[in-house]
Amino acid sequence: MDMGRPNTFSPGPPLYDPERKILVVYDGSNGGVVALRYQSPGQFEPLWRNEFRNNVQMMLYPDTGELVLEDASTTRAQNKISDAVVVDIESGTEKGRAPTGAAASMGMFLCPGFERDFYVATLPGMIARVFAA
Repeated sequence: MDMGRPNTFSPGPPLYDPERKILVVYDGSNGGVVALRYQSPGQFEPLWRNEFRNNVQMMLYPDTGELVLEDASTTRAQNKISDAVVVDIESGTEKGRAPTGAAASMGMFLCPGFERDFYVATLPGMIARVFAA
């Protein structure tokens, strides 16, 4: 998927929401998350773009349309710390964020919890539990 920048790299698969016909792709090298609505074979309508530096395999709450991803472009007190971010899959509007305590997931994954929570796993071994309100 061409995101309009050279050397685009995505360490994980894109996310597709079949109910809303929305494909979400990201560029872990340059930053940027893009959502496109499927129209017909080879035809997509751009919906939104956020400049998050996502490296995690994204997760969707299908009932609410909340997309969970990572923003590893933030810095706090000279230390890079990524945030778990929840956005609306239709609009890209940010609904919430929480620091994970790690610099980045490094291509790992998000895992649903038991209610409105999820886990962020990182390659170095850090695991963060996040609650979505």
